[in-house]
Amino acid sequence: MKTMLFTLQIFLSVLSNIYAQVDTVYVPYLGQIDEKLNFKMNKVNNLFQYNYLISSSIASIQDIHGLNIQYVGDCITERLSPEAWFSIVVDESLYAEGNHYISWGGRTYSIYSLIKPGNSISGFQLITTGLPFIAKYYIQGYMPPISVAEEDEPVIIGSMNIFLNSKKGNTVGPADPPKPFIATVFLDTLISYTEQSLSHEWITDQTTADKYTDYLNQAKNNINQSQVNSAKTILNQLLSDVETDSGNVITSEAYALLRYNTEYLIEQLPHDQPVLSVLLLNSQNQPLTNGTLKYYEGGWKEAVNNGDGTFRVETEQETVKLRMTYAHASQDIADVPVNGGPVTFQTAPVQVELRDSQNQLMDEGTVKYYSGGWRDFGSTTGGIVVKELLPNSYKFRLTYAFASNDITQDVGTDPVVTFQTIPVQVELRDSQNQLIDEGSIKYYSGGWRTFGNTSGGIAEKELLPNSYKFRMTYGYASNDLTQDVGDNETVVFQTVPVKVELRDSQNQLMDEGSVKYYSGGWRTFGNTSGGVVEKELLPNAYKFRMTFAYASNDMTQNVEDNPRVSFQTIQATVELRNSQNQLMDEGTGKYYSGGWRDFGSTTGGITVKELLAQSYKFRMNYAYASTDQTQNLSDNETVRFSSIQTIITVKDAQGNLIDGAIVKYYSGGWRNYGTTSGGIVEKELFAKSYKFRATYSGSSRDVIQDVSVNPDVEIVLD
Repeated sequence: MKTMLFTLQIFLSVLSNIYAQVDTVYVPYLGQIDEKLNFKMNKVNNLFQYNYLISSSIASIQDIHGLNIQYVGDCITERLSPEAWFSIVVDESLYAEGNHYISWGGRTYSIYSLIKPGNSISGFQLITTGLPFIAKYYIQGYMPPISVAEEDEPVIIGSMNIFLNSKKGNTVGPADPPKPFIATVFLDTLISYTEQSLSHEWITDQTTADKYTDYLNQAKNNINQSQVNSAKTILNQLLSDVETDSGNVITSEAYALLRYNTEYLIEQLPHDQPVLSVLLLNSQNQPLTNGTLKYYEGGWKEAVNNGDGTFRVETEQETVKLRMTYAHASQDIADVPVNGGPVTFQTAPVQVELRDSQNQLMDEGTVKYYSGGWRDFGSTTGGIVVKELLPNSYKFRLTYAFASNDITQDVGTDPVVTFQTIPVQVELRDSQNQLIDEGSIKYYSGGWRTFGNTSGGIAEKELLPNSYKFRMTYGYASNDLTQDVGDNETVVFQTVPVKVELRDSQNQLMDEGSVKYYSGGWRTFGNTSGGVVEKELLPNAYKFRMTFAYASNDMTQNVEDNPRVSFQTIQATVELRNSQNQLMDEGTGKYYSGGWRDFGSTTGGITVKELLAQSYKFRMNYAYASTDQTQNLSDNETVRFSSIQTIITVKDAQGNLIDGAIVKYYSGGWRNYGTTSGGIVEKELFAKSYKFRATYSGSSRDVIQDVSVNPDVEIVLD
């Protein structure tokens, strides 16, 4: 049988007494837990509460089953345990006399007694009179007891002694205050705590550790020179910095070591100089605890804050200047006798009101006040918000309906600050100064805000007396107007009577034109009557569109400069001329504008029509054929179509001219061209390609020819 040999060490700790039995041994699992011990300390009345929380990492293999915390002296008044845990006092012979431990263990019968991997348990608490010191802790993993089968070879495989079989580290525990108390020795201890805190990473950087070491060394030097007040001033500055640094560059362990030991040190130092008491009260004579007090002694120094609305000023001067700071503001009192009675700083109940133009309280306004920066005062409820402030002159800012007003007021003289709105009225009037609807109004204050829609030509809103930009939207268009409603609370927008005319080439008004204008889209303006259509519009630049005879022209005009918008047609002339440039009948004209439209038939070779000046495609129909031509009437208002003289020659197979042959051409059907005389027949036609047919004595033949290329067509009959 193979036997493992261990050095026998049996320590009669309480935990081993509980679990050890004659036929049972315990297996150690050193390194099988991954734990973290969190510490936090509070002071309640004259007792300290030491609170511990154990967290077990998910990487742990064992459950956690035991905790030992070191303490010194006879300072424990009460100890508390989590559910299913118990605590006892343990003395450990390996450590110096006077070192004791509070030992917590889990009860074996309860599932709550084990801290499983990934879980944590709090509730390990000591109530004590002891000051914080750097203590040891031991955390043990749980292993069930194992019975030994062979009685002839008993083997102790391990030990349940938590001092041997555990994870250990440093935390903060309680210790009796030193007796006798020697201030410089106590300061050396604090310096040591600071240095150890840096090594334990309770102070996160060397710069912070050096700062606190410097404070403690300065205080030690001052005490050695009997400058107790100076030492207290430095130590109070240390306490102030501890509060600022807590949770940032110092942990709860370093915070407890520095704060509570320093406070104890200050309490032990003698009061050998006059002390001036200072109170900070509100308007109801109740103490305010979040003020700060400074006094002037070659420079501004921090007074001792007792934390209950009272302060102590310890100085060798006979009189001092005091400065109380509360809610970001300060008040000074000069030439205060140090040997005099208590000095009281008292705040005033500052009330900020928001009232409308009828002097009625209204909501909701948001208030700030300026003291080294804009500070929150609060939001009105029932038109009022109240805050205690030191009696000073402040600038107040009230924000309502997205706008703000400022008032500067000495609240020591008058604590009621009143902001009042005015009834801003926005009107929409036409060119005859009559109120009209419906206009939609916005105003600009950090963004465009809704004001309202006119009713009876008017919209009203309570606003703070400021300069605003207003925007009126009417007829799909908008105008802006900037006005200080504190000077004039009535904002007037007025339309202009826009007239759109349609005139012919003789400058005579004519009908019927259809008019639109563009404002975010094409909007209906109206149809001319007597050549004119009229509409009230805001004075802006618009694009207008006149539609006449199926065509449209656009024109952009600022109606504020000129409200009369005039469109004029031109007299378009379409001519039909022959190859000799002589006017001839009868042609029929069309023009294209969204479709082919009638222009007219020539009379004396001419047809005339009033059209808007633009480019059109024109078509002339003549002799059953048509030809198209595109022309911009703005460049030339006369559109000319011309025919060419075509000649048809008919011959027989021997080349002899044939008289009496009947000639036709195809253009939408077979059309009569003429009968040959001397073998020839002539006709004016448009220059394009045609199919020609000659018929004689029962014989006929077709020929296709583009007469624009060659107007002489020869047809040979068989």
